[in-house]
Amino acid sequence: MINVTIVEDEKHEADKLRGYLERYCAAHGVGFDTKVFSSAEAFLASYRTDTDIVFMDIELESMNGMDAAVRLRAIDALVVIIFVTNMAGYAIRGYSVQALDYLLKPVGWYAFSTMMDKAMRSCVKQREATVNVRTQGGLSCVSLADVKYVEVSNHRLRYHTDKGCVEAWGTLKETEKSIGDDFMRCCSSYLVNLRRVSAIDGGDVVLSDGTRLPLSRNYKKEFMGALARLMRGGENVERE
Repeated sequence: MINVTIVEDEKHEADKLRGYLERYCAAHGVGFDTKVFSSAEAFLASYRTDTDIVFMDIELESMNGMDAAVRLRAIDALVVIIFVTNMAGYAIRGYSVQALDYLLKPVGWYAFSTMMDKAMRSCVKQREATVNVRTQGGLSCVSLADVKYVEVSNHRLRYHTDKGCVEAWGTLKETEKSIGDDFMRCCSSYLVNLRRVSAIDGGDVVLSDGTRLPLSRNYKKEFMGALARLMRGGENVERE
């Protein structure tokens, strides 16, 4: 099941996108759970990090779609963002929030279906990224998208994931080499999924689920540099 959200304040445009999703589902056998919001504020207030794709209208009242996307990236660096707009000039700014692409209104079926093909490839790639860990029962395959952070304690590793904690053998140094570039140490005991970071508050790394982990002086420069590269162009998450 792919979780899709449409943020659009014109009902007929939102209905068109929902109809296209249903048509795409029928053509490709993909299941969608679709939510629709008419304002960016309502969308952000109820946002869940299990969302896969967001269709974001740029010309929204009150908070526009570009500002909403910047805030969204502060809590979720993984979700696929597709802008929907009347003016391509605004959408070109999408690179600053790592948007996948944009659709010009009025959106036609061919443009939509082509964009969905591209979005689905991105979703599949994210979901398929895994790491094999050595547990007491043997090897266990863990989805990197599910991992919030890895903790070392008493020579044991704990993978804290959306589905619970997986205990494994190994060292944090070994894990750094195998887990991918999206993970960085915030201190000697924790390896953090940068895509789950929502803020740096004083000496703490704050994750999107509210978890707070210490950010030590020895690791801060490298950690902040990697976070800035990942979320280039987004809000400055560090607060003095």
